[in-house]
Amino acid sequence: MGSHRGRDDRQMITPKQLLYDIVKNTLGDVQPIAKEEILKAANALFCERNDWGSKALMIFCDTYAKRYHNMNYDPASNGEYWILQQIATASPQVIFDVGANEGNWSLVASKLFRTATIHAFELVPTTFEKFSALTAGRERIVGHNVGLADEAKAVEVNVYAASTGYSSLFAYPQHGLATKVSAQTRRADTYIAEKNITHIDFLKIDTEGAEPLVLKGFGSYLSDDFIDVIQFEYGTMNSRTQFFLQDFYHLFHAKNFSLGKLYPHGVEFTPYDTTDAAMYDAYFGPNYIAVSNKRPDLIERLKAK
Repeated sequence: MGSHRGRDDRQMITPKQLLYDIVKNTLGDVQPIAKEEILKAANALFCERNDWGSKALMIFCDTYAKRYHNMNYDPASNGEYWILQQIATASPQVIFDVGANEGNWSLVASKLFRTATIHAFELVPTTFEKFSALTAGRERIVGHNVGLADEAKAVEVNVYAASTGYSSLFAYPQHGLATKVSAQTRRADTYIAEKNITHIDFLKIDTEGAEPLVLKGFGSYLSDDFIDVIQFEYGTMNSRTQFFLQDFYHLFHAKNFSLGKLYPHGVEFTPYDTTDAAMYDAYFGPNYIAVSNKRPDLIERLKAK
């Protein structure tokens, strides 16, 4: 938190003074407040759980924390479209949209990447029909009614009435009862070999918990030479699949990628902090970015300033 007033100079900060100093600090009028003082003030401010004021403050703070950590699923404001604009300056040629849903992301990408071919994969047949309708006439969007995973096989997908975006190979009970739908998966490496693809500029994965399976299916193509940038979603489903953020960090570090969380105007490339792992998974999501360390130009362009 930077420099701060010594404990000998004043008594422990009061909650009211804390909020007052935070506002003034935002305006640049006071020195940064020490983290330990913030923690002490928060503990002093706590009331009984049944107190309405305590509940209101919890909701306020939780909402603020979620915004601070960019727990935002709107691609227009959470950084997803921003990163596409940055990648567009590098004239990408091959894009993978894995978990293409109804096609909105592919459509935006096709408008920004004017010469790129977008290989899109959507598992659910009825959702793929919507994808095909939305992207009709876009010759550079190549859609496939198949999911990418770690093996080629018939699968049952959990589809929820609330949103096509919740469809998953895994149960998602908080969204109600699922309808089981038959579908097909295949490995990415066999597709890449069939299409004679030599390089992927941008790989986007949004598969509601199946992201590790998708990555495994790339086989030897999951390398710093073959893929420049990977965007994947991380969220509540990972608590069910038991593949956590630390596992993604280990995977991408071994593959020579830098990894960071996507914010509205940049990526915070940071190592995984094992001393504060609970915080990482408490404010997960929605998107993380892995960039090949052989592309320092892209890391520099994408990192939060």
